[in-house]
Amino acid sequence: MSQKLLTLGGLAAAIFIVAQPAAMAQSAADCKAYARNYARGQHSIIGGAARGAVRGSLFGAIIDGGKGATRGAGMGAIVSGVRQGAKRRRAFEDAYRYCMARR
Repeated sequence: MSQKLLTLGGLAAAIFIVAQPAAMAQSAADCKAYARNYARGQHSIIGGAARGAVRGSLFGAIIDGGKGATRGAGMGAIVSGVRQGAKRRRAFEDAYRYCMARR
């Protein structure tokens, strides 16, 4: 009998612990942290710039040879880095709005 009560008490405590975070309202700071982590995982600015540099280098090499490859790599890195930054900002804003709507 006491073992059943102990088991039921442990089960009730486990359910309370698991359900507690879901029941608590999220603050704006929680949503900012969630959105920041989401955006960081979705879009890498450095990765975007590196891919842009490679693509720009190839395009510049086809058009103008060695100097074109250098210029293309620089322009590709800048343009792609800026574009990835904008995508990351949009992902942050979308995730933040989603989180705040669930409060």
